[in-house]
Amino acid sequence: MLINHLPSWQHRKPLPRLWQLDTAFGNILLKLLHSAVLVHLTITSNLLDLLRQLLNLDTVLSIG
Repeated sequence: MLINHLPSWQHRKPLPRLWQLDTAFGNILLKLLHSAVLVHLTITSNLLDLLRQLLNLDTVLSIG
């Protein structure tokens, strides 16, 4: 008895093109989000340092 045999390329379903496009777009968005978070943290850190320096300057002036 012959078993219904599919060619090997039919066993593996190729991923839909839309899904591949969506994944690529998602990866780009993740990289952009990561960059934006890093930039935001850097700016926040710099602003906090500046604020700390201003406060230190203020205390130095009030003491002197």
